[in-house]
Amino acid sequence: MSALATSIAVLGVLLGLATVSLGASGATDASGVLLGVGALVTVLAHVLGLRPRVAATQDGIVVRNPWHTIRIPWAEVAGFEGGARMSVRLRSGDDVACWAVQKTNLYLVLDRPGRPERMSQRFATVRPTTPPGPARGATGRGVAVPWVPVATVVVVALVTVLLE
Repeated sequence: MSALATSIAVLGVLLGLATVSLGASGATDASGVLLGVGALVTVLAHVLGLRPRVAATQDGIVVRNPWHTIRIPWAEVAGFEGGARMSVRLRSGDDVACWAVQKTNLYLVLDRPGRPERMSQRFATVRPTTPPGPARGATGRGVAVPWVPVATVVVVALVTVLLE
């Protein structure tokens, strides 16, 4: 995990705990709002800072971005690209962005190779050799799981109901 992601996560947890502490103590009339804001900040810190990742498995690449997870079979992967962020190039010509691997601003300003380029090379070397074309049973871009927006709505609804 990058230093920025760690900082965001720690800040989110601290802000969430401080907000919950203020709201629970009854020190303000807006304790319900403070609890809601604390919950929202904590969820956003988790989603944006801790959730993203990219993993190479035996079956393909798993790209877990803040709002969804995509599983890409090796037969659909044409390659990997660096740049400002790492992306997976599909045989169809589409790109799948990987939030977990991004270049820092210093490397962008200096126009130097950074983590996306290194990770793209590393993923290219771990790729198993597969015959070209779609794999048997391949169904497209993989499975998208949009659970985070639903979970956020549920958390906000629960906080609202509990505060009434």
